[in-house]
Amino acid sequence: MDITTFMNTYVENYIRRIDYYKKLEGYVYQLCQRQMDENGIRCIVSSRVKPVSSLRDKILYRNKIVGFKNIDDIHNDIRDKVGIRIALYFPPDSVEVEKIMYSLFEIVEEPARFENNTLQYDSRFSGYRAWHYKVRLKSKKFSDVDYDGEVIEIQVASMLMHAWAEVEHDLAYKEPDGGISDLEYALLSQLNGLVHTGEVILEQLKIAMEKRIEDNNREFLNHYELASFIYKNIPHETKVNISQPTLGRVDILFSLLKSINKHHPKAVLNYLTSIENDTSCHAISYRIIEKILAENEKAYCIYFDIISPIREPLIGSYSIDFEKKYRDNENQINIFLLKWVALEGYIRNNTKEESFDIRKVSSKLQDLLGEGIGQQVLEAYKMRNRIVHGIQVPDKQKLREAINGIDKVLQAIDNLEKSNDYDKKIV
Repeated sequence: MDITTFMNTYVENYIRRIDYYKKLEGYVYQLCQRQMDENGIRCIVSSRVKPVSSLRDKILYRNKIVGFKNIDDIHNDIRDKVGIRIALYFPPDSVEVEKIMYSLFEIVEEPARFENNTLQYDSRFSGYRAWHYKVRLKSKKFSDVDYDGEVIEIQVASMLMHAWAEVEHDLAYKEPDGGISDLEYALLSQLNGLVHTGEVILEQLKIAMEKRIEDNNREFLNHYELASFIYKNIPHETKVNISQPTLGRVDILFSLLKSINKHHPKAVLNYLTSIENDTSCHAISYRIIEKILAENEKAYCIYFDIISPIREPLIGSYSIDFEKKYRDNENQINIFLLKWVALEGYIRNNTKEESFDIRKVSSKLQDLLGEGIGQQVLEAYKMRNRIVHGIQVPDKQKLREAINGIDKVLQAIDNLEKSNDYDKKIV
């Protein structure tokens, strides 16, 4: 079989499955768009399924380079039938985008990093600068469709670089054998130089924006400003130590801060200071929200009001089933959370360390208050997390048991405080 036969068979199979590729494209596009927005990254996400004519052209072009011997060779080589582009306003955000890629997808191969001159013609400038990810979904289904492991290509670059790449790709990449003149190559090179200059200006624009939003007398206008402020004011070591996206659900954090009138630099800096000794690997938004929830019971109600419409809180899936069970048990849940807030407030107020370890605390309480107390505190803490982060709603019986358990702990603490040998600090 010659390349024409291979290609025709492959393209016919592709056409038969085009609806599948379009559904996959739509799903991955929405996934990327949502994650960029939630993490406060300014960008434009676009997507496409490879047109049949482009697929034919690429097969013929790649055949000149690698020499396809069968259909499997074509399938293994052409891995961008579904493509996503993330065009960043600010090039430095590519660091956080990479964390998002690793958290969202299975990375099939080492990302391609184009950071030096990769042009096929002489150029005095740096050429194409971008990051290409070959990925698969982690789930076996998407939008009720069985996923067959199809590889998706996600390209990340600045908006300016994406625009230049489109021009260069159509004029030079598709005609590598002398299709355009030396003058056209020279002009493409000069245009590339302007793009790199533009990227430097974009980075300066980001710095200017960061200076503007640091004014303590103004409020953050949106979660993008909040994200920029937090990212600038956390230590580099903290960013490195968090393998998941550094900020996490900054959109939810912004809504919560705004609801309690703390969406301004001074308040956020105070929260950042309060978590600076926290060595956990959780995203920054998660840690700050935990601090806010610990301050008073009203914060829990506000938090649920925020996440209910979007049905997607900080960690869990917050499904419709979760919402229904929550509403059915709302009174019991509210009592449980009020009890927990009282217990958590006591623990935080009587803990020497800025960030307490619940296992150490429960162990100490068990030593102080007797057998089983520490385990009750630990189980109540786990239940609180499952509820607050949309993971699971306990049944009424378990909620009643947890409420009674916290009452016993609070009563035991009250009795201990009245004794003469009480050590005020737990840890």
